[in-house]
Amino acid sequence: MGTQILSKTNRLFWLGRYVERTLIEVNLMQRAYDDSIDGEVMDYRGLCERLEIPCPYEDGHTFVYGFLFDKDFPYSVISSLGNAYDNAIVLLRGCSDDSILDRHSRHTLKVGSTVERIDMYVRLGCNANTLPAEISRLWSRLQMTPLGRDGERLKVLMGLAANPDPVRNRELLIDCVEGLINDV
Repeated sequence: MGTQILSKTNRLFWLGRYVERTLIEVNLMQRAYDDSIDGEVMDYRGLCERLEIPCPYEDGHTFVYGFLFDKDFPYSVISSLGNAYDNAIVLLRGCSDDSILDRHSRHTLKVGSTVERIDMYVRLGCNANTLPAEISRLWSRLQMTPLGRDGERLKVLMGLAANPDPVRNRELLIDCVEGLINDV
């Protein structure tokens, strides 16, 4: 694959991942905020542990602000949004026609989004009932992209598709989805 095509593919994949991560994290924080109005205290340390990110926060208030708005914290929502923006700008600058809208490009973007959705759902322990459909969707979209993939991880992931059991298979699912694409 040529360098220019690889760069475009890479940026589309990561644009999909960063946008999806931003959406999931904003939704998560919105639910946490709603719960806090009802008097529930957010387990921010547990959240950081499930996401496997550092937890430099002293309390829930500094967590909320830092997780949402700290540009220097690479795992913050604003950092994910900034990374999505950076990828989008480079893609737009390099686009002189409708090439970004071709079938391969759309599916590469969607593969990135689906990879992130599966990864986040498994890490957060939520939406387990949607994982079989997400894994199936990922497989279908992969067939329509130029993305290189790890055949062994894809086999394992597809074997788990009918009953992924994200509690028992957490580490295996994360490893498969994180290591699945090898061009980016």
